[in-house]
Amino acid sequence: MKIYIASSWKNEEIVKKLAYILRADGHEVDVFCDPSTGRYVFDWRGLPSYKNLDAKTAIQRPEFQKAFEEDKKWLDWCEVLILLYPCGNSSHLEGGYVKGQGKNFYIFGGFTKTCFDVMYGFADGIFRVEELEDLRRELLRKSSNGKPIATQQNTVPADWEMAFLNGGFDLNEENTEDEDLEKMSLFYGRKITFFGEEKI
Repeated sequence: MKIYIASSWKNEEIVKKLAYILRADGHEVDVFCDPSTGRYVFDWRGLPSYKNLDAKTAIQRPEFQKAFEEDKKWLDWCEVLILLYPCGNSSHLEGGYVKGQGKNFYIFGGFTKTCFDVMYGFADGIFRVEELEDLRRELLRKSSNGKPIATQQNTVPADWEMAFLNGGFDLNEENTEDEDLEKMSLFYGRKITFFGEEKI
């Protein structure tokens, strides 16, 4: 199947791991943060003046318009969208757009006890991170081109559990940006900033 992963740049490494596993199952996967496929990749955090932008001024900039057209192209291409939680407004809008086209929409990730929304009722399925195998089987069931699940990938990678289950990517509204970045820095072993990273 053609799969679009919607998530946050803060989950970049985990998005790539999920894409690797799904491709091993025989799916085509778009990865918004991977330029190696020839995709246009846009990370707004690298803009020196991003803190001066708002919803109206940002969308008028050429780089934002190009990023929108690129993401929309892949949203129209896909048959399935996986919302990799936690993520922000953009990912949720993408999920709603795809669902409105009558395509399959799944939510996957680490959820805290207060992580819920009534509109998640639109999802065709919600899977916790420890239910990765269930998600893979669901996708293969819907796919006519799926390969058998590779035995060596049947377990959830240990660092996924650490990141999700221990709250490493718990980006709830109570966290400050600095708290989120500190958690990511501890997980990846290098200092993560909104403008890049440096070893620690």
